[in-house]
This record gives sequence, structure tokens and C-alpha cells, in this order.
Amino acid sequence: MNIIKILGLAVVLVVSSNYEVLSQAKFNTTQGLGMGSTGTATAWGYQANFVNPANLAIPQRTQWSIGLFGGFSPTFGGELANIALYNEYFTEGGVITPARNLEAANRWFGSGEDAYRELGIAIDVVPFGISHQRNSWGAALAVRSRTLVDVGMSRGVFLSSTGFNSANFGNFQPFDLGNEVLSFAEVSVGFGYKVWENAGDNSPGTIRVFAGAAPKYLIPIHYHRFDLNSRLRVQDNPYQITHDFSYEIHALGRFAEDLARFQRERQQTGKAPDLDGFFDNSFDDAGEIRGSGFGFDIGVTAEYYFDNFPYQFWATRGMHRVRISMALTDLGSIKLDSSPFRFFNAGLFEWDGLDVDQNRLIDEFDSDLGEYFNNVVNDEIGNDTYLNLQSEELGSLSVALPGMFNFGVAYDLGKFTFALDTGRGFNNRGVNSENMYLGLGTEFRPVRALPLRVGMRTGGGASTAYTFGTGVNLRNFEFTFSAMSVANSESNGSKLAAALSGFIIRF
Repeated sequence: MNIIKILGLAVVLVVSSNYEVLSQAKFNTTQGLGMGSTGTATAWGYQANFVNPANLAIPQRTQWSIGLFGGFSPTFGGELANIALYNEYFTEGGVITPARNLEAANRWFGSGEDAYRELGIAIDVVPFGISHQRNSWGAALAVRSRTLVDVGMSRGVFLSSTGFNSANFGNFQPFDLGNEVLSFAEVSVGFGYKVWENAGDNSPGTIRVFAGAAPKYLIPIHYHRFDLNSRLRVQDNPYQITHDFSYEIHALGRFAEDLARFQRERQQTGKAPDLDGFFDNSFDDAGEIRGSGFGFDIGVTAEYYFDNFPYQFWATRGMHRVRISMALTDLGSIKLDSSPFRFFNAGLFEWDGLDVDQNRLIDEFDSDLGEYFNNVVNDEIGNDTYLNLQSEELGSLSVALPGMFNFGVAYDLGKFTFALDTGRGFNNRGVNSENMYLGLGTEFRPVRALPLRVGMRTGGGASTAYTFGTGVNLRNFEFTFSAMSVANSESNGSKLAAALSGFIIRF
């Protein structure tokens, strides 16, 4: 009854939350993703370093686990990634008029002018991991490569896809864009310990409590961020476009140095340099170390063994146990110190069309109207207004990890495992979200080597997603996979994810 109350409380907490943003930056094991994006109470081996290090100390069938290319998981999703609406409006051969574009924007973003939608991407690769478990403790070493991407736009940017007109921009509309990319590697060393038990066997009534921590060293490889905050208005009679804008660019390494060189040349000559080839070598230093950082993951797990299940048949014979877990993951930050710069600009652009200077058209451009307009646009709009960069060299730049709190329950019953996870993020970096989510799933093992996993996940800024996973899971070898997708992205956007275990050897 206590377990039922806990599960009920978790459901109430999630259902009562507002789901408005993206996903969660939880590491996807194949078992956890296949069972509805759960895993806080079920992850084990070196993968527990990233999910709940307390589980390192829970006894398993083998003592050693080694992963060679030991995990791969891409995740993509968010309200901006509304594939259903995109197909309806942009791939069925219709004409996109301003009125139809407004209809699409109202369905995609809502009718509020300040609506903003995002999508996130996370790519995790575990090239190597190893774990060892003893009677009362377990330890693991794992290396993970991560890329976190966040892209966002306002309703006004979407409306501009059919041009700038007074029908959609008669009043000032927010015209905002955002993009952030962070790539880094981490070396995680985890340790879990059995801190208390009331019995030495697995008899009914046995309770055990495990705790663990996994500090990690962070190695940043790439970072940039772009934020445009602006308002746009288009008026008729007379025609005029007014754009009140400000933007910032955070960059480092060769790319930042080239932006700074671009700014210097513009200030020295009064004219923006030719962009053709200017940034061709800006990313030649990709992969170089950009600084350092530290983080850690911590967790606790309690398990309780029941008496035999009252309805005994081939699928319910065996383990009858419940686990309750809590974990804090990705606590910490990265310090970037490889020539970080902040570039910024703000201004008010007002444009009422171009007047053709006939003498200049003939004398300078040999009556080529296209070249004339291209030069005027570049000089008067690009150079004088939008490319008037200012810069600030930073001593360092600190970026927080996508920290999370997770709560999970797993119930083992013979050939079944049922799981529930809920949690929330501490920030909105990448696919992380400050709003809660709920994952539910089950694993059925008709034979021990063949797990069949299904589940669902709801919350965040994506529509309800459904999951499936299977593969080969022998005592001494594992190769499994899982996938997640939404049935209909129209309500809150898409959510796509996959996980591959890699080649895991146990002994």
C-alpha cells in the first residue's frame, strides 16, 4: 500500500504541472529508454554513473562489465519540431499566403504575439566503460562525449517566411532567435556502497539501502551562443519597415578570433570585409580543448523484498522486489578559457525602400541594377546597421551543466519489471527542462536473453511519446537497442530518441 501511495503521489505531481518546454537531459540506457524513458531505479553497470551511481553497489549476475563502444543515444524534440503541422502546410502543394501562414503560426505557436518555441538536440556517445561489483560496493569508470544543441524562434520569425507585410506585422511583433551549442567530453569515476541492510539474504522483508556518487572531469571542445532580441513592424501608406534590435554572440577559439578580425577591419576601413572566404578556416581548431570543468552525479536507492506473488505461474515465479531511487545528475559547470569573446550590437533600422541614384548606377555599376542593389543593401543595411559589431574579450566563460532531479520506482515480478520515473531539470540547456515529466514502462523476458520493452513518456514540450526496445541480453554479452517517437506531433511537437547499448561484455 505504501508503494501504491508513492506511485499515486508521483502521478499527481506530474499531472498537476504545466508542460511548456522541451525534454529532459537524462542519459538514455537502452533499458531505460525502451521502458518509457525511465532508469533511475534500474540502470546498472558503468551506465549507472550517469543515471544513479547508488545502483553500482546492487549485486548483479556478474562482477565485471566492460563496454566497447559502450553506448550511443541521439535525442531530438521540442514544440518547434512540429512535423505534423509542417507537413500539412508546407509539403502538400498549397500556396502559402500571408493569411494561411498566420493560420499556421496560430496553430504552431498560439495566438499570443510573444510566443516562443524551442527544440533541443542531445547526442551522447560512450566509447568506453568498465564497472566492478563486490558484495557491498561497486565502482565504475566511464568516458562520455556529449553535444547539446538548443534552437528557438518567436512567432514573428515564423510569420516572416512569407515576407514582411502589414497584414502580419502591422503592430510590433517580437522577432527573436536563439541558438546554443555545447560539445564536451567527461571522464566519470563512480562509487556505490551498501549503507544499510536488515538481513543478509533475500528473504521477505529484507531491506537494503545503497548510496553512490560519480565525480567527473569535464573537457570542453566547442561552444557558441547567439541571441537576437528584437521587434519588427511593417506599415503601409507610406511603406516603412521598423526593426528595433539587439543581439549577442558568445564564441571562442579561432571562430572568435576571426569575428574579432572582422570587426577590426570594418572599423579601420569603414566597410565590412568581403565575407567570401573570410571564415573558411574558422573551425580548423575544432576538437581542441577549450578549458575544463568538474561535475558529479549522486543518488540513493532502497529495495524491499516481498513474499511470493500470490498468483503463481511461469511468468510470475522468481524475484518479487521493489526499488525506490532518487538521483541528482549533471551538477557542476564548465569553465571556458580559450579566447572567449562577447560580440554585441543594437540599433533601430528604418527602411522605406531604395531610391535609385541614376548617376551612380551608370558610373559605378555600368547600369547593372542587381549589382547596384546588392551593394547598397550590403553597405547601407549590412555594414552601417547590422554589422556594426562591438566586442568584449572575456577572461573566461562559465556554462552550467543540464542538471536534473529524478525519482524512480521499479517493481520486479518474475519475468516482468515495471518502472516509473519522474523529475525536472534545473535549467533549460539543450533538451533539459525546468518542468516535470513522467515515464512509465515495462520489460517482459519470455526468456532471460530476450527482453521486450515498451513504455510511454509525457511532459515537457513534446507530445506524448511511446517507446520500444529489444535485443540480445545474455549473461556474458549484451547488444540491445530502443527507440522513442510520438504518435502525433501536432499537440506539442515531436520527440524522437534512440539508444544503442554497444557491445557489452560481462564476466
